[in-house]
Amino acid sequence: MEKHVSNINTQKYRSNYDAINYDSTDGKAQLKPAVAWKRQVFNRLRYRPFYIAYSYLDDQDFTLTLMFHGAFYDYPTTYQEAIDYGFFFYGAPVESIKPDFKYPLETVGGDKLYLVYTYLDIQEGFQFTFDKLFDDERTAIEYAAKLAEPEDVSRTTYVDHNGEKFDSKHRDVINARVAVDVLPVWRKRDSTI
Repeated sequence: MEKHVSNINTQKYRSNYDAINYDSTDGKAQLKPAVAWKRQVFNRLRYRPFYIAYSYLDDQDFTLTLMFHGAFYDYPTTYQEAIDYGFFFYGAPVESIKPDFKYPLETVGGDKLYLVYTYLDIQEGFQFTFDKLFDDERTAIEYAAKLAEPEDVSRTTYVDHNGEKFDSKHRDVINARVAVDVLPVWRKRDSTI
């Protein structure tokens, strides 16, 4: 009879991490169930949607006030915070967005998030879309810079608005600008709608 030899010694692993976290008793390198479960949970936390409360005021003279009030992964908390702070008096909606976080497990109340969004610099009304939400300022600005025209220093023509951390012409969309703003993470509340 042939004696079973573990593949840990015979198979080339990229690192000790792989040798510890992969099960090779059946001859194939498979992820251990505990490690697979942790990765699945981590990815679900990493890509869970966040809800953003925002409001804007678009005057007749094209003066725009766009405010991002806060974000949280729990819709009732975001909704209740917007009501408690009086933002719904101004008609603050709540929208969901999928984040791209480096440290999703470390995002707590009071932290800063960086929203990359696109808005149109046009005369008729104000339109904008959310692109991505980041927990790292540098990553958010790098992502926005990829969407922007290189070395653009122009200002808006029709709306009086600029991104807080970054603002530039969009390279792919006519009359559009890409911007980065900061918003806080709200704390979890025991609230029901």
